[in-house]
Formats: sequence, structure tokens, C-alpha cells
Amino acid sequence: MVCLHAVSRPLPPARSTARRGRPLVQAVGLRANITTARVADSIINPEAPLALRLSGQLLLGVVRIYHRKVVYLFQDCNDAVTKIQQARPGVPVL
Repeated sequence: MVCLHAVSRPLPPARSTARRGRPLVQAVGLRANITTARVADSIINPEAPLALRLSGQLLLGVVRIYHRKVVYLFQDCNDAVTKIQQARPGVPVL
């Protein structure tokens, strides 16, 4: 069971991320310990009924956090490839 009002995660970051209009800061995105499948399942199939608007906002927050994590991973991979290419010029990186 995932509690909506518990401070100990995972839904409060999703809720606050969905409500803010500005981009998610990297520290907040990485700190949010969201297992996407588990949280999405608890939003889609809650033990207690949720308003449609609230469930939509929560899912939007989960998607935003997951998207930022993917962007950070992509940036880190690009940085690693660039550093490898600089360290070993002429060696192809697959």
C-alpha cells in the first residue's frame, strides 16, 4: 500500500512534481525513489478510491520524474563516451 500523505515517499514527490510549473531540479529527481511500475500500479489501482484529477496529477508527476531520470542517464552516458573518445582517439566506441 502506498500512502498519499506519508512523507516517507514515493507519492509526495510525484504530487509536488506534477503541481510545479518549473523544471525538476536534478537533486530532487534523483532523490525521489520511484519504482515506476509499483507507483503507477498503486495510482491506477488504489486501495481507496481516488479522484480522477488526482490520479492524473500523480501519474503526470511520475512521468516527469522518470523523464528527468532518463535525461540525466543519457547525459551521463554521452559524457562518458566523450571522455573515452578524448582519452583514446581513434578507438571506436560502440
